[in-house]
Amino acid sequence: MKNYLNKWKEHMLNSDSVLTTFKDLQNFNYGFDQPIFIRPNEDDKSFAGEVKEFGEIKTWYEHIKTLNDNPNLDLNTKIIVGPPFHIKKEWRLWIVNKKVITSSLYRENFRLKKERGCPQDVIEFAEQRCLEYTPHDAFVMDVALCGDSYYIIECGCLNGAGLYMSDIDIIVKNITEYFRKIEEKSLSL
Repeated sequence: MKNYLNKWKEHMLNSDSVLTTFKDLQNFNYGFDQPIFIRPNEDDKSFAGEVKEFGEIKTWYEHIKTLNDNPNLDLNTKIIVGPPFHIKKEWRLWIVNKKVITSSLYRENFRLKKERGCPQDVIEFAEQRCLEYTPHDAFVMDVALCGDSYYIIECGCLNGAGLYMSDIDIIVKNITEYFRKIEEKSLSL
């Protein structure tokens, strides 16, 4: 996440978040009932990004400190923390060679809602970000509508991403074709 925040800056939903650890977070000056967004910095699924009250996180910290049952999570795990946002809609976009090939709405007002496709301006937003930076030649990008603006939530690898209502035939066709061309090019050298 820190990489994405550095590359895409204000286009990231959590652009004003802080990179810290569970241990260091205990020294932050949050009120006990203050809601904050927390997620792991790594894409290791050690826990899901979510909004918790600071008091809940303090309790979680004590659990990690004494009874940790998660091998991917400890007091020094790097985490991203920041203010929570009201996200109206969330889409997953499948991107190959900086172009959106298919997409799906997967959440609306914090509820699961699967619909194929997304508005053209979401595609334009994502493809503009891809001109600035891409983590891979083929990946997924989750985009949020928050207020009247679009933001990148996160990116992920293709093989671990939920399809929702994306067109799997288009995904397979485009990825196969893209990597076939790369292989042909390398064989011709």
